[in-house]
Amino acid sequence: MRYLAWFALPLCAALLTACLLPAWWLCWPCAIAALLLLMIVYLRKSERCRKGVLLFCGAAVGFCWFGLYLALCVRPALALDGVTTAFIAEVTSEVTENDYGTVVDLRLCSDGREGIRTRAYLSTWYGTLEPGDVLTGTAKFTSVFTMERDRMSSYTEDGIFLAADAEIDSAYVSNSVPLHSIPAQIGRRLKDQIAHFFDGDEAAVLRGLLTGDKTRLSEFLYTCFRRAGIAHLLAVSGLHVGFLAGLVYLLPGPRRRKAFVAIPVMIGFALMTGGQSSVWRAVVMGSLLLIAPLFQRETDPLTSLAFALALLLIPAPYSSLNIGLQLSFAATAGLVCYGSPLYRWMMRPVGGKKFRAGKRRVFRRVWSAIAGGLSTSCAALIFTLPLTAWYFGTVSLVGPLVNLLVVWAASLAFGLGLIGCSLGALCPAIGSAFAVPTRLLLRWIIAVSKWMGSLRYSALRLDNFYLKVWFAFLLAVLALMIAVRSAPGRPLLPTGAVLSLLALALALRMASLSGVPFCVSALDVGQGACTVFSSDGAYAAVDCGGSEAGDVLADYIQSGGASRLSVLILTHYDDDHVNGVEELLARIPVEVLILPGETESTDARQEIEELARAHGCRVERLLTDCMDITLGRARLTVYPPVSEGTDNASCLSVLGTWQSHAVLVTGDLGQEQERILLEQFDLPRLDVLMVGHHGSSGSTSAALLAELSPRAAVISVGNNGYGLPAPETLRALADYHCEQYRTDRNGTVTFRFR
Repeated sequence: MRYLAWFALPLCAALLTACLLPAWWLCWPCAIAALLLLMIVYLRKSERCRKGVLLFCGAAVGFCWFGLYLALCVRPALALDGVTTAFIAEVTSEVTENDYGTVVDLRLCSDGREGIRTRAYLSTWYGTLEPGDVLTGTAKFTSVFTMERDRMSSYTEDGIFLAADAEIDSAYVSNSVPLHSIPAQIGRRLKDQIAHFFDGDEAAVLRGLLTGDKTRLSEFLYTCFRRAGIAHLLAVSGLHVGFLAGLVYLLPGPRRRKAFVAIPVMIGFALMTGGQSSVWRAVVMGSLLLIAPLFQRETDPLTSLAFALALLLIPAPYSSLNIGLQLSFAATAGLVCYGSPLYRWMMRPVGGKKFRAGKRRVFRRVWSAIAGGLSTSCAALIFTLPLTAWYFGTVSLVGPLVNLLVVWAASLAFGLGLIGCSLGALCPAIGSAFAVPTRLLLRWIIAVSKWMGSLRYSALRLDNFYLKVWFAFLLAVLALMIAVRSAPGRPLLPTGAVLSLLALALALRMASLSGVPFCVSALDVGQGACTVFSSDGAYAAVDCGGSEAGDVLADYIQSGGASRLSVLILTHYDDDHVNGVEELLARIPVEVLILPGETESTDARQEIEELARAHGCRVERLLTDCMDITLGRARLTVYPPVSEGTDNASCLSVLGTWQSHAVLVTGDLGQEQERILLEQFDLPRLDVLMVGHHGSSGSTSAALLAELSPRAAVISVGNNGYGLPAPETLRALADYHCEQYRTDRNGTVTFRFR
């Protein structure tokens, strides 16, 4: 590793550390400490201390730069935090549509605020806005530092520190496209061409493959890609830059000159796809690797990686918190450090002379291609496994195999799709001709991802003690193998141990969930709700909404040894209670779906009923009568809506009982509806109350708590901007001596009654 890496890596580490500090001013004491250590090492004047000097110098520069970055870039923007004011701004990105209107990035042009960037949320859809257009209006600005870290990093990596709820008074169309907006315009035209030549899932996958835009993918298909370990194909990264550079090198002409074509093409591609950090990392590394031979310099991938990371973090230190950047650099570090050793180890069985001639030579070439794909996937997983487990709680078991099956097709689809859509703008016939083979490749990718991603154990969700122990053992084995650098052949023993422990963990998990007379779990689905009742291996669920709720629920049921869901009850049609239904129905069979029996049909109800019938699920609507359901040895009682009006007011309620134990789910019922529920039905004392409306102050009345005396209360809640759970609700639960659990803090909460 060269001296540049000894400076760049501690600089990047200092920037990441500064971003994680509890107070911004702490970066200056850290900088002083690094400078003191630098002076101590320098004064020793030893040749061996040269790298130490570079190390502490990089750390000091990193902390000092972060302090200056705060003063120059962050604080001027945060001066608008909480301010409602008129503004003039230029559109700097392509507009996107969400459930409430338009999302667009703006650069303020008002006096004294020039250059400050904000992400604006508009209550109306402005689909015709283009980069370079000028908007005037009124906005309320909010600091992004009040958001959870994952969401905050999606703003700060682009140098945006303010979100704005804006109302537009006027929009002026730019007569000429600003130079910096041209790549974004090209990206938009490319998406239009994709929509012209492709449709359905094929268009959505190609859109992700070429531009990194996943907004058109269905939840089910994206879940399949993620479970199969190939979601990285839909996030533009170094793999795509490699595809693009490969296309350039297929052009005729001297190889040395192609570097001067490939580099600007890669830069243009990075700008066109939104300048994502993973793409810039690949562009910087690729450019260094292409330029080095032209100047008779040796290439050093690790130094290039460190230099690329420093170039990305210096203009945007907060991008170090971005999950995509961390995964991208971790995967590349794995490839740099262990890609070649793994490949050589896999090639040793066919390395003899007898495999270099005749028919065995063909076998060697085939095995070389397989070994290349597997070694690449496994090397990338070495450093990304801990990150994916930490951030997503899921580990794909089939990732290396699926990558081997589809990466070659993705490479061809990328090249043919890009050429076809580009030339199709000039001659539609050419675009149609290229679309035919591209469509076949996309169908192969989709088919493999759906097949492999739908397998029961294609991915493991680490929401169980036994699986967490197994994963910790896996990481320990990997760390030991890296530290010891075991000889070829020795990985077979630890691999066998890892697989054996995995089988044991799965068996123990299945045993812990099956055969229990009565069990209830509040699944961790973020800001949503999903409660599961089970008894003797039979499962019923109440609501299925939140973050990846359908996938979480399907994993929970399958990991308990079941292959289907007996009953799904939806208390009402709010998105955070039903948005996982489509994904759930695509993953596992559901026998019966119970819905609130509204007298008038709504779009949400019609959509859910059509989905259910398409998957062979019987639909029943509950309007006035109770419904009793036998679930193993337990019983579920579904209470009808007790009043009319909003979705919340006309919720279903569900009581699960076994022997003397009882659990109540009230959905989003308000306190008035809770009072009517208590008057109309004879409810028992509760072991567990699933707190209504995610802990809102409008639910969980004192009357309900006094009447039912729950011993424990579970609040299904995630990060939200509504102030949930409300302090009043938490105080009320404490006053009635309820043991409190929250899915945002405790994860999935499970009660087993025996």
